[in-house]
Amino acid sequence: MFNLEGDSQFLRELAKKSKDAKERERLRALYALSIGRTVQDVTEIFCVHQSVIYDWLAKWETEKNMKDLSKAGRPPTLDSNDKEEIKKLIEKDTPKDHGMNASSWSCRELCEYYNQQGRRISEEVMRRCLIGLGAHYVKADIEYAEANKELRKEFALQVTEFLTTKPEDVTVLFQDEASADCVPKRGYGWTFKKRLVIHAPQKRNRINCFGAVDPINGKVTLMTSKNAKAQAFIDFLDVLTKEYSNKKIAIYLDNLPVHKSIKTKKYLSKHPIAFHEKITAAGDTRSRQPLLSYFSYYFRGVL
Repeated sequence: MFNLEGDSQFLRELAKKSKDAKERERLRALYALSIGRTVQDVTEIFCVHQSVIYDWLAKWETEKNMKDLSKAGRPPTLDSNDKEEIKKLIEKDTPKDHGMNASSWSCRELCEYYNQQGRRISEEVMRRCLIGLGAHYVKADIEYAEANKELRKEFALQVTEFLTTKPEDVTVLFQDEASADCVPKRGYGWTFKKRLVIHAPQKRNRINCFGAVDPINGKVTLMTSKNAKAQAFIDFLDVLTKEYSNKKIAIYLDNLPVHKSIKTKKYLSKHPIAFHEKITAAGDTRSRQPLLSYFSYYFRGVL
C-alpha cells in the first residue's frame, strides 16, 4: 500500500509551481490522496479510471515526479529539396520505376519511397506537403495507351516481307477471338402499353467467336463456340485446315494462353504439313489494332 502522508506538503508545492497541465493534475490527485481522500473519490473528481491512479502512485513511489518522459522530438519533415523531388515524382507518375506496385503515387507509396532511403516520413506529413504544393487527391481516369508507332511500323514491315517472300503454297492468316454475353439489350421500342417488357431467359448464355482473315484477298472464316478453351481453338484450326486443304497455313496470333497450351502444341505436332512454321506470334496486341477492329465489325454481325 502506498503511503503519501509524508509527501503531502511536497505534492502541494509541486502542484502550485508546475506549468504543465497534465503534471499539475496528477500532483493534485496524489495530494488529495495524501490528505485522506479515497481512491474512489479521486477517480470521480478527476474523471479517470482506478488503474490510472495506481499507475500515478507507482510512478511517484519510484521517481518522485509526475512529468512525462521527454519525446524524441518533432517527426521528420520535408525540406525544399524534398518538395522539389516529390513534385517531379508526381509529374512523371511512374512509381513502378521505383519498385512500387502501383500505377500512380499515393501518400503510402511516397512514404515508402523515402523509407527505402532510411527516412521515416508519416503519411500525414506527406499529405500536408502535397496540399502545400498545390496537388489534388482525385479519382483517376483510365486512358488506354496508344500503340507504339515504331512497333507497328516494324511489325508491318515484317508481315510485308513475309508476304512477298513466302512460298506459293502458303496462305497467311490473322486470327483473333471475341466473347460476349447473350443478354437482351434495354433500348427503346414502340408499344401501346404503359411499359415495354422484354422477356428474357434467366440463364445468361455466352458465345465465343473465332475468326481468321486472309490479308491478301480479304476472305474471312468464322466459327462460334460455347467456350473459348483449347479444344474450341483446335476445332477452329480444323475448320481452317478444311477451308485451305490445298495449302499450308502461316497464322498470326496474340498471346492468349490457349494458343500456347499443351493441347494446342500436341495438335500442331500431328499436323506438320498443314501449318507452315506452326504458329507465328504477332507480338504486342496494340500493334495489331487494325486487325482487332476488323474482326470487331464481323463479330458484331455474328452476335
